Amino acid sequence: LNDLGTCEDFEYISSDGFMERISSIEESRLYKVHHYIMNNFKKDLSLTQVADIANMNASAFSRYFKKSQKKTLVQYINDIKIGYACKLLMKEDISIIEVCFESGFKNVSNFNKQFRKKYNLSPKEYRAKM
Repeated sequence: LNDLGTCEDFEYISSDGFMERISSIEESRLYKVHHYIMNNFKKDLSLTQVADIANMNASAFSRYFKKSQKKTLVQYINDIKIGYACKLLMKEDISIIEVCFESGFKNVSNFNKQFRKKYNLSPKEYRAKM
């Protein structure tokens, strides 16, 4: 256990969207934002909508979010969508097109592009590998 606890060469096994990165000071604001995104990621979310949840203007929220999460809001939402898509791809009875739309993507081309960007595999290759 000591070796595991002190190891500096590690890799997270959960999707980025599901890893806890909220400090105690910002917990309330980011909890509300995270909760809202997790419940609405399949819809079209705008920066303004999410900033309103945090009671901030869009520009200030964008800087705040990127600083706290180390990624933009769009990247964060796409990571959550891709993570959900991975879960759906494990099911053999749902087509890749259905996975795309069920995950909140509006077109298959963008879904494939974002998926490949994240995993260096197409959704079809990912499914075959898993």
